[in-house]
Order: sequence, then structure tokens, then C-alpha cells
Amino acid sequence: MLAAGAVLAHVLPTDWPLFFLVTALVATLFCGLGIVFGLFAEKFDHIAVLTTFVITPLVFVGGVFTSTRLMPPLLREASLFNPMFYMIGALRYAFTPVGDVPLPVALGVLCALTAIALGAALRLTAIGYKLRV
Repeated sequence: MLAAGAVLAHVLPTDWPLFFLVTALVATLFCGLGIVFGLFAEKFDHIAVLTTFVITPLVFVGGVFTSTRLMPPLLREASLFNPMFYMIGALRYAFTPVGDVPLPVALGVLCALTAIALGAALRLTAIGYKLRV
């Protein structure tokens, strides 16, 4: 008998176009955030602050490991302000037609966050913020 982890390793998306769309949006979002944080960082160690103190805690309460429906009511309401919640929700729809938030809402929030991060990164590089010539 196979372990549960071995079975889950072979799960494929049921909606491939949605899978690639969400993957591209999330990658673009994190590229924009990486550029913005890289420009604001004074030292290399400052970039680790994003991962350690922002992304990791948001992932834990964003519904990655369990549905937010199983969380206490206060955490469930707080997760609505968590951007990871919408990324995970959109990606979950690519694998199963079930999610904690409607797909149009998840994609809308994801597109808006991506546009904001990419816009900020493009604006900062266009004005030459902390760039050497």
C-alpha cells in the first residue's frame, strides 16, 4: 500500500489553462515584489525579511495545509486579508473545482496584486530609484 504523500505526488491539474494562468500571475507578482524589495534593501540580509517575516507566516494561515473552513472564526475572517489565501484558492481550483473563495474573486485579487507589484517595480526602475548609472 502506498503512503498518502506518494499518492498526492501524482495529482495533475484538471484545468491546465487555469493552472498556467495562476502560475504565471503568481510568478509575475513575486518578480515584482522581489524587484521592489531588492531596491529598498540596504543590505542583502534585508531581502530575507520578506521571506521570513511576511511570506512564511502568511502561507501558514493562508489555507495551504488545510482549508480555512477548519480554522477558528477569527483566523478565517483574517485570512480574507491575506494575499496568499487568494493565490492558494486560485491554484486549488486548477486541481479541484472546490475552493474557499469563488474563482473570479481569487483571480481578481491575484490580478490586482500582480498589477500593483509590477507597476511599482516598473515605476521604481523607470525613475532610477537606487540604480547606479
